[in-house]
Amino acid sequence: MLRKYISILLISVLLYNIYGYCLLFNALQYSLQNENEQQILKGLNDEELTTVSVPLQGSTDIRWIKPGKEFRYKGEMFDVVKSVTKKQEKVYSCLRDTKEKELISQYLKTRKTNSESEKKIKSGVAFQFCVPQLVRIHGVYPTIFRYKSNYFPLLTSVSEIPSPPPRLA
Repeated sequence: MLRKYISILLISVLLYNIYGYCLLFNALQYSLQNENEQQILKGLNDEELTTVSVPLQGSTDIRWIKPGKEFRYKGEMFDVVKSVTKKQEKVYSCLRDTKEKELISQYLKTRKTNSESEKKIKSGVAFQFCVPQLVRIHGVYPTIFRYKSNYFPLLTSVSEIPSPPPRLA
């Protein structure tokens, strides 16, 4: 019974180590989005809002995350409070979302670090002993496995067998 609990605990720790930062990121992002939504519902002063004007036609730098509610513009994130159409442009009154931008940049930095670590592990010492490759020398395939720069000869040649195998009674 104790082994079962220890196994479950170890698997949980392993899964948290692999996927924990993703779950934590989603929880924190959800919390920040709710916080901003509550601020918008309470009402904001004009000093707290940022105005973003974009042309109605032509290409814009706006990338919508949640259409009509949240977007990215010139590297910044904004939550839309209200929007007005004037002549040839659309004017958004927005709340600048610096906390969520910072959270996303930290998450991306963590993912980049983790992927670099995986590459180092795959190309490093731990991986070079896991995937052997046969090396062809002088037209013969001897049983020499190549591990990066290290060679481990098991037999000198495949062409000759010095004696027959022993007979077991």
